Amino acid sequence: MVSAIDLNEVVERLDIDAILERVDLDALLERVDINAVVERIDLTRLLARLDVNTIVVLANVLVLQLDLNTIVDRIDLNRVIENIDINAVIERVDLEALVENTPVGGILARTGSNVAAAGVDMVRGGGTAADTAVHGLVDKVLRRKNVPAGPPLLVGPSAVSP
Repeated sequence: MVSAIDLNEVVERLDIDAILERVDLDALLERVDINAVVERIDLTRLLARLDVNTIVVLANVLVLQLDLNTIVDRIDLNRVIENIDINAVIERVDLEALVENTPVGGILARTGSNVAAAGVDMVRGGGTAADTAVHGLVDKVLRRKNVPAGPPLLVGPSAVSP
């Protein structure tokens, strides 16, 4: 009878390579629940054991695998816009630099000068109309006949008002 088995001696006699050659790894891996294995991994502890350079390399590899179009498609822009404080954004805008460094300054300057020119033209036109009205009134009060309708160079020599 066998009184005792020395397990260390048995293990030393085993040819591990020969045993592994007989194992169907695909069949073995099909039986493994990968999700259960992943859930058991402590990522904080794992990352703490890595050096910074390794973490940077892993992050770069991860970023290259991301499909940014898919990520952007999932963003709810209306929700993002609702959370933006427009007044705070506008307060941060340097209007002087914006005017100096963009065509907006020229547009504003041209727009301002156009408004001013239009205002001057309107006042001149109003003054001319008032002058014409006063001139016509004086001509009626003085009962002038055959008065030209305006300056000869503008209306021509034969234009006479009734």
